[in-house]
Amino acid sequence: SGCRVVFFFFSSRRRHTRYISVTGVQTCALPISELRAVSERATKEEAFHLRHADALIDALLSNNDARARLLASLELLLPLGLAMFEAPAGEDAALTDGLISEPLAALLPDWKREVDSRFGNQDWTVAKPPDQQQRTARSDAFAPMYEAMREVILIDPAARW
Repeated sequence: SGCRVVFFFFSSRRRHTRYISVTGVQTCALPISELRAVSERATKEEAFHLRHADALIDALLSNNDARARLLASLELLLPLGLAMFEAPAGEDAALTDGLISEPLAALLPDWKREVDSRFGNQDWTVAKPPDQQQRTARSDAFAPMYEAMREVILIDPAARW
C-alpha cells in the first residue's frame, strides 16, 4: 500500500511540475504527434506500474505483520504526500496561460478519500507537510538509486509496457 502511495506521489507531482517548468519554446519545438506519443507511452507505463503496486499492496494488507508495517510507513509518508499538493513555482502562470486546468490543491480531497478508502480513515490533522527546503533535499543515496533507475530506461528507450 505504501508503494502505491509513493508511486502516486511521484508520478502525479512530477508530471504536473515538469509540465509547469517546461518553457513554451521547449514544448513548441516538439511536433504535436511526438508529444502525443510521449503522453500515451507515459500513461501506459503508469498504468502498468499502478497495477503491480496494487497487487503488492493487496498482498501486504492481507498479512497482519506486513499490514502493521505498511500502516506505520504510511503514517511517516502522509506528510510528504500532503506536500505533493502544494503549489509549485509557476503554478499561477500555468493556470493563467491555460497549461493546467486546476491547481494541485484541488486534487487533494480526492487523494485523501482514496487513501482513506484503501488504508482506513487517517488523522489528517496530525500529518503536516514539511517545509519546501526539506522537501527538495536529496539524501546521499539518491544519486546512485536514480542512476540505477535510469539504466533500466536506457536499456531499451523504445520499450512498450
